[in-house]
Amino acid sequence: MTDIAWIDKALAAARPQAVAALLRYFRDLDVAEEAFQEASLRALKTWPTRARRAIRPPG
Repeated sequence: MTDIAWIDKALAAARPQAVAALLRYFRDLDVAEEAFQEASLRALKTWPTRARRAIRPPG
């Protein structure tokens, strides 16, 4: 599975539960969906650099 496919699958799987939690917090579906999108974009921007630091081969 490519990186893009894996990321798409992970975000799609997390979306319902995350948006539901954000909806309970914000009490506004539009705001909850936008918050999820913003969080997803932020994660996608920071993941490549943080993942490289976190996953280092032993030795």
